[in-house]
Amino acid sequence: MGTSEGPRRAAAMTVWASYMPVGTAVGLLLAGQFAGTTQWRYTFLVHGALFATVGLLEPLAAQTCSQRRCAAARGWSSACAALRLAYSRVPLVLLALAFFLMISVGFGANTTFPGYLARLHGLPVNVTANAIALGTLLMVPGSLGVGAMLARGVRIGPLFTVLGVLGAVSGSLAFQAGLSVPLRVAVVAVWFVVSGAGLAALMATLPRVAEPERRGAAAALMNQAGSTATFVNPPLWLSLAAVGKGLPFAILMLGAWIIAVALVWGVTSPTETGKPK
Repeated sequence: MGTSEGPRRAAAMTVWASYMPVGTAVGLLLAGQFAGTTQWRYTFLVHGALFATVGLLEPLAAQTCSQRRCAAARGWSSACAALRLAYSRVPLVLLALAFFLMISVGFGANTTFPGYLARLHGLPVNVTANAIALGTLLMVPGSLGVGAMLARGVRIGPLFTVLGVLGAVSGSLAFQAGLSVPLRVAVVAVWFVVSGAGLAALMATLPRVAEPERRGAAAALMNQAGSTATFVNPPLWLSLAAVGKGLPFAILMLGAWIIAVALVWGVTSPTETGKPK
């Protein structure tokens, strides 16, 4: 957000948004090797190894920022004050809530899809997990496509509304019983592309509603919303999957997208019509 401007910044934010689907795909691929097997505990060993890798890479990341920025980052009280100011900005809170909803349906569906689809079609869980992992990568072209459209001046409000309709319909159909395997694959593929596009649109909106001095805190607020979603949603979605009915999933998808679209319009309409933020 601080190193680019205009259309270039919109494109950069949508590229940045693609790290989430790529990370999810990698996680599903790794866990899918052990899902449904007696070696399922190895998933936690892989998890620990990934954390160890992050710890080893962290010093390299710290060296990339200037001494002034690193010193500022160490100021715990100033960082908390900046985050508190971010929470006081209604547009940022609304955008974070929309981000929470998109991560909720995305992470919840990704958590549920492997086991749910394995039962519907009589497939091994590790096979469906690997298939969903590869499908998750379709979120990347969705993100990049939104970046290209925003760089050409497409407004976020109407664009996100179209994505909301496509996301609600494809997400609801993905959980419905009775679909053939080819049709379900097509529906799930559309859902992944649309989900990636929706996340990218939200990330591209962030610098439009965050003042330059609050961009770091605004990004932290978005991360907190996403982290909260990954924590609270799996129990809900897995409990619904245990029931084995598609209607609750359709209600979740429809409700999340409707609220997210309303929030995005509330955040972007003042900035896109030229009114003060």
